[in-house]
Amino acid sequence: MAELFLMPKLGMDMEEGVIVKWLKAEGDAVKKGEALAEIETDKSTVEVESPAEGTILKLYYEEGTEKPCGTPIAAIGQPGEDIPAPPTAPAPADKDGKPAGNEKAEASAPAAPAQAVQAPAPAVPTPAAPVFPAPPAAPAFAFPAAPAAAALTPGGRIRSTPRARRLAELKGIPLAAVKGSGSEGRILEADVRRFAESGAAAFAAAPARRIAAETVQPASKIRKVTARRMFQSLASTAQTNHKVDVNMANLLAFREQINKKFEAQGVKISIMDLLTAVCAKALIENPQANAYWSPDGIRLHNYANVGIAVDTPNGLVVPVVKEADVMSLPEISAASKELIAKARDGRLQPDDMSGGTFTISNLGMLGIDSFTAILNPPETCILAVGRMAEKVVAEKGQIVIRPMMNLCLTYDHQIIDGADAARFLKTVRDLLENPAWLLL
Repeated sequence: MAELFLMPKLGMDMEEGVIVKWLKAEGDAVKKGEALAEIETDKSTVEVESPAEGTILKLYYEEGTEKPCGTPIAAIGQPGEDIPAPPTAPAPADKDGKPAGNEKAEASAPAAPAQAVQAPAPAVPTPAAPVFPAPPAAPAFAFPAAPAAAALTPGGRIRSTPRARRLAELKGIPLAAVKGSGSEGRILEADVRRFAESGAAAFAAAPARRIAAETVQPASKIRKVTARRMFQSLASTAQTNHKVDVNMANLLAFREQINKKFEAQGVKISIMDLLTAVCAKALIENPQANAYWSPDGIRLHNYANVGIAVDTPNGLVVPVVKEADVMSLPEISAASKELIAKARDGRLQPDDMSGGTFTISNLGMLGIDSFTAILNPPETCILAVGRMAEKVVAEKGQIVIRPMMNLCLTYDHQIIDGADAARFLKTVRDLLENPAWLLL
């Protein structure tokens, strides 16, 4: 009997997915565990494996189609086997969990005891809609609109695959100008390539005139998820913070020395790699900062999984360096560079973003001196890192110039007290100012 391949649920927050690419065609043989499709989640594009061995009997939807998790999207069986009928979407459930529109089933159920019937409420007349004057006609010099080719999702986002969006951004092509050939008008990578070869010149030739107007930027899936999680973070935690300035002179000298040592191996340790190692060690030494709230009490981790906030074309994601406390600096460097590259290419797997016990958010490269980050639940702490800059400081009665960096630790006061949070931040500062202590 044929087995249905369902749109997978690849994360707790995932409600629907997009079929970016079929890796098998109808009639192809497939093994259990072999890659069958590329599916776009809220934060990445993931290769999904076949749940069974056999032949691809039917691909129910084209590339670019968006479907809820649990929807059958393909059928796998034996050659010559009957192909299951195209799946239908399940009826929406009402507030009691019963399928809506099930009047026949309701009619066949035993009648409930008669109840007093209330008279219907009198109809309330609907007020007439206000009449507004028609807007003035746009002036003749208005910038010509892009071709009305792009299809929109119910949320107002342009229907497009991640590869199409990345290629359009690379070539500077507005997606709204590209006509999609995928399901429901979704823009595919091939559509962007065709536009780049033929249609871009015509679009660019349009007169660059403009009138005052507002632009609506549809919220992407990742933006909606980020907004929801940040709101939940502020609503469910007692967030406060500590700040401290750190003298980075010794760390810069330490980094220069170890990079000379690893130069022949092609390894280059970054400031972020050192921050990851320092925070991992500090978390083990201060377990109260490496904890989370549970119904049976506060649970303390005996390992440090450090999340690194990464800015990508599709929004903010947080890949996690697992067990950073037992990794060497070259290992941390290799792991973080791979995760950051996957994040920016949209190749992160759900496992790459799960299991974090602490997060580092670094905006120093954008010239930000200091800022306050919002917790990434269920983690207890997040460290905001500002830029490194030369500043005048007092040192042993002398005025000197030192490379200084500001750190801001946001923490959940439900889980950790201010003194414990201060001790953790002091440990981080001590390790950055005395990096040789990493070896102890």
